[in-house]
Amino acid sequence: MKGNATTMTYEEYRIEGLRLYDEEKAKALEYFLKAAEGKDIPAGVAIAVYYYEDCEDDDANELAKQWIKKVFGWYKEQKEYDVYVGMAHNVLGQIYYYDEFYNAMAWIEFCHAVKLGDASAYSYLGDMLYAGDWTANGNPYVNGALKKWQKGMELGDERCKELYEEHQCELMNDPVEVSFDNGNSYRGDVNAEGQPHGSGHMDYNLNGYHASYDGQW
Repeated sequence: MKGNATTMTYEEYRIEGLRLYDEEKAKALEYFLKAAEGKDIPAGVAIAVYYYEDCEDDDANELAKQWIKKVFGWYKEQKEYDVYVGMAHNVLGQIYYYDEFYNAMAWIEFCHAVKLGDASAYSYLGDMLYAGDWTANGNPYVNGALKKWQKGMELGDERCKELYEEHQCELMNDPVEVSFDNGNSYRGDVNAEGQPHGSGHMDYNLNGYHASYDGQW
């Protein structure tokens, strides 16, 4: 460790916190908090990540959001650490998407994240399209998801690579929407007779109950 408790710089506090994080999270948090006294953006993001991912406090999400807000304020002053600020947008997007179910706000935050260089946010944008959580009709948009994952993969994100390789066989060519007399509906590839064939999504109406299948036909 460089220096000592009286001579360490804010950056050194942050570096020491990162070194300790996997082994002593509580101690690492102390160093991040000290670094944050100097408006250290990476340390502020690390604190937000700690509260969102590792803290079991009932108010953890609110604490994470408070630190993200601080980071955004520091960024307006400093205009540095773009990727770290992108990570802050990513964390906020995850809070909105998984914990508060604000899909529109989540989408906006993930878009901010990728613009600032956080390639991992492409995986969440793809997830939202694949699940139909960010499409006009609420149906899965497989092609759009694959494009997001491919972009993230090209930028080196491993989760995007895994998702793209897992689902690339589902690529649809000019997807067609088909409605059936029994109430079922389909969107995807069809054969010459207009029947589902290839990759697509089927919504089933089973005597008032809903079911769906997304994959190969």
